[in-house]
Amino acid sequence: MNQTRLYRRLFVLSGFLLFAVVCFGFGWANLFYHSANAASVTWVGSTAGTWETGSNWSTGVVPTTDDLVTISSSTASIVVTLSSGQIANFSTLTIGGDATYTAEFIFDGNINSGVDITVATNGILTQQNRTTQTITGDFLLQDGGLFSHTTNTAAYSYKIHLNAKNITIEGGGVVNVDSKGFASVINTSGNGPGPGIEDAGDIDGSGGAHGGDGGDTNDGLAGGTAYCDVSDVATLGSSGGSPRTGIVSGAGGGLAILIASDTATINGSISAIAGDTFYNVGGYNGGGGGGGGIKLVGRTVAGSPTPAINVSGGDGTYDG
Repeated sequence: MNQTRLYRRLFVLSGFLLFAVVCFGFGWANLFYHSANAASVTWVGSTAGTWETGSNWSTGVVPTTDDLVTISSSTASIVVTLSSGQIANFSTLTIGGDATYTAEFIFDGNINSGVDITVATNGILTQQNRTTQTITGDFLLQDGGLFSHTTNTAAYSYKIHLNAKNITIEGGGVVNVDSKGFASVINTSGNGPGPGIEDAGDIDGSGGAHGGDGGDTNDGLAGGTAYCDVSDVATLGSSGGSPRTGIVSGAGGGLAILIASDTATINGSISAIAGDTFYNVGGYNGGGGGGGGIKLVGRTVAGSPTPAINVSGGDGTYDG
């Protein structure tokens, strides 16, 4: 039931992408410099540890607002977590950069003060809350870097929401929140404001909704009802319905909000695709999820997204 249309260089699929050119009146002249007291601080902790533990850092203390911070490893993949209720301070933050091992920074807490963030090759930045995060400088997602959010359940708990001066996604850089909206279900109607419906006769499940209505079943059971506000995209995709045990419906797509006060340059990909239904058991079918949401705003928006900016809905066996 989801259709694809091409508007110039803007891709809009079953979810919604809001593309806006806006003007900001902020004065940036004195914000972007590195203090003479800046220290280079690197992660020296174990393969999994917390940002707020001083002994995990090369200086023996938690990074401060002047520090040039690097989370990377050439010996093992690492995961650094900023715990809930904690804050992160830095001048610059670089995540990843090793050719072999991944480095992931999960922030359950919030960025308090930061200028620039670079997500390099094999770097992963994961937002694990739904709070708006702001840096005063530039966000750069390089080839081989990934920006995502934690997968939602039946509740809306997670999204990407980043404000920066400039946002650059290089070719090969990926913002991906596929299937991270409202969670899939088994033997019930879906999750979210526009869930796919479980057939009372236990035959099929219909598709989840978001920017458009979810797909009907082969027997005419209506999908979920659309609810996305296209003037201010701020919602997840709903999941499809499942008619019985053994049939997993498709999860909804997640949500990525990227706000650049100056320039957003997108040559990589931004994706909030919904999940397909996983099984067809004995001729009984689940519904696909509703596509997610992408909001991209900048005074200037440039680049050629590759492969695309994509918020398509998931497939059911029939029309999910």
